Amino acid sequence: MRYFIEFGGGLGDIFAEVMSRGAYQTLSYLASDDTVEIVLVTHNSQAHELFKWHPNRRQFTIHDHGYCICGTEKEYRAKYELTGLYGLKLPRLPQTRSASVVFYPSPDDTAILDSLPPQYIAVALGAGTTDRFIPLPLAERIISKLLESGSYVVLIGKNYDRSGRKEPVPNISHANLTNLIDRLSVPGTALMLQRAGGLFTSHSASNLLGWYFRKPQLLLYPESVVARHGMSIEHHDSWSFGVVFPETVHSRFDNYRPDMLDKFLSIIRDPEE
Repeated sequence: MRYFIEFGGGLGDIFAEVMSRGAYQTLSYLASDDTVEIVLVTHNSQAHELFKWHPNRRQFTIHDHGYCICGTEKEYRAKYELTGLYGLKLPRLPQTRSASVVFYPSPDDTAILDSLPPQYIAVALGAGTTDRFIPLPLAERIISKLLESGSYVVLIGKNYDRSGRKEPVPNISHANLTNLIDRLSVPGTALMLQRAGGLFTSHSASNLLGWYFRKPQLLLYPESVVARHGMSIEHHDSWSFGVVFPETVHSRFDNYRPDMLDKFLSIIRDPEE
């Protein structure tokens, strides 16, 4: 059988699709004669890595034509002949909701992940757009305090071409700090987050995936995120759903207080508290 599936938006949107539905899981249960046309409509040029090391990769065909700007969907789909997928009326890949999501990292990822200590805090300072980057002076203060607390800190993130964005890198050198920016694939980063004890993050793909894993988070964001997504128990959406979780400590950049870090660390050390 020949199937079709589409993943779109930013990497956080794709992670949400992977985690909340069931088509990605179905890729692991294909019959030997099944094939899947996978269409990526995304501004993250590395999203295709979610499928690159999948054991059934030979049964996939990846179509990545970049992002579709809102309001141009009709023209975009016509340009790349995506309506009916190149004239073909293919059934959508069915969902397998009962199966757990499994990420398939690269061999290089596996060696790096196996070298990390059993307990660490992942730090993701960047995001899809630079306005959501955690300001470096603030990030460096918090990371320094994490290191002073005895935590092992691992920096994550990926550089890719989008309006000149470049992952922020704190100017800190410490034996308990490892910089894995650009060293992990997308599935390797997902697996790294799944194993983390906690996450200090911007409002990003890492933040969203961390919520699906129910990881303790110290989440910081600008006012624009509040205006767009609510970011409160009373007002939230599918991009801010985890603010209702007791293990999420969150704030606007300008409202951050040092006691928020203390609370975050206490949650990591005693999740039942």
